[in-house]
Amino acid sequence: MPVSCDDMWRALIDKNMNRAEQKDFSEISFNVLVKNGKNEYVSMDSLHWICQTISAI
Repeated sequence: MPVSCDDMWRALIDKNMNRAEQKDFSEISFNVLVKNGKNEYVSMDSLHWICQTISAI
């Protein structure tokens, strides 16, 4: 079942944070960031980590 990350991208915009800043802050790899942007498979662990760091800001 596909998962949408639209809410995550909106949260980044609301916090005035671009994707590069998100990558640096959440310490994810560039590959995870690119795959996520293309709606390709990203592990749930990576998504969980990204969401935790966004909510911590």
